[in-house]
Amino acid sequence: MIASLFNFFIKKIIRTEPPKQTRQPELMVFKYEGRNYAVVKSKAVGGSTNGVPDDTVQKLTMDKDGVRQMSSEWIENNLRIMVNDGEISKEAMQEIMAGLQDGATKRIYAQTDANGTTYHVIEDVMKEGKPDPKDACVSNVAWKPGDFDKPRSGPPEVEPPTLALRRKQLVPRIKHVNFRKALQERGLPEEHLPATTPLCGELLVSYAFDLPEQFVMVSPRQLKQAGIAVSEMPALALDNLARSMPEPQQSRLNGCIAINTGGDLEATLLLLDAFWEQMQASLGGEIVAVVPRRNRLLLCAGNDAQALEQLDRQARVFFAEEQDAHALSLQKMVRRNGRWQLFGAH
Repeated sequence: MIASLFNFFIKKIIRTEPPKQTRQPELMVFKYEGRNYAVVKSKAVGGSTNGVPDDTVQKLTMDKDGVRQMSSEWIENNLRIMVNDGEISKEAMQEIMAGLQDGATKRIYAQTDANGTTYHVIEDVMKEGKPDPKDACVSNVAWKPGDFDKPRSGPPEVEPPTLALRRKQLVPRIKHVNFRKALQERGLPEEHLPATTPLCGELLVSYAFDLPEQFVMVSPRQLKQAGIAVSEMPALALDNLARSMPEPQQSRLNGCIAINTGGDLEATLLLLDAFWEQMQASLGGEIVAVVPRRNRLLLCAGNDAQALEQLDRQARVFFAEEQDAHALSLQKMVRRNGRWQLFGAH
């Protein structure tokens, strides 16, 4: 299984060629060849200059028995990126992480000398005292040699996600406008910024692939790679959301109505017309709503002054209930003619 995965994206280097030094993080996976390891795949994790870890690498690695190693948590985070990119399966990632516990996955030191580049398992480095850490690159990750003993031919067993699957995974997410501004201020190129459309006031709609363990924000470039036109993005994402949305549950909360769906989908209900048509038929008149967090949706009738006060009060409680990045907005919105407007705006 693992061997066939690596046949899919194998990328060898010549052992006599010194490893490229880079200021960009780089995670390396290795293939065993005879006595040495050769690079099969690289992914962002940290760089070194003349074998000395950069500050970034030092923060992302841990020092154990005098040997600097990448932490399991950091390795796992980068493998998740590979899963999200369709380069390996979730099952393969789990097998790799399990290998850190049972020894099937190895952390490696790369050493370059006059004879070329060799790769040493860290456990052996610690036993034999070689190579000198000053002459070695930051430790990396490899699979045990046995995984590569038998050469394979034919098509790989694991393919990247099909375009049809990517289309089904596209969903909308609700974000504050500062989400995009923060990325722009960091200098992220336009083609890498998440695809968004305006919603109301300080809220916007972003688009993401709904993967098994997390939402991955989608850029226009990723949409193109998935065969999805920007013009069809909103409607496609809404269709997928409507199909996957659990039945919303209502509860009275201090004079207003709280909606619960589970799955951190509550705020995205703002986008589903069918839900609001039902609520309007139930409440009568205009509906005012607030989404203080991605998993909190509060609403009440727009002509109920007492309920509006309770809506404000409860929204502030929810907004501050956790110190994380998932708070959204305290703005009140009213639904008119199938669209959201700021409540009280003229």
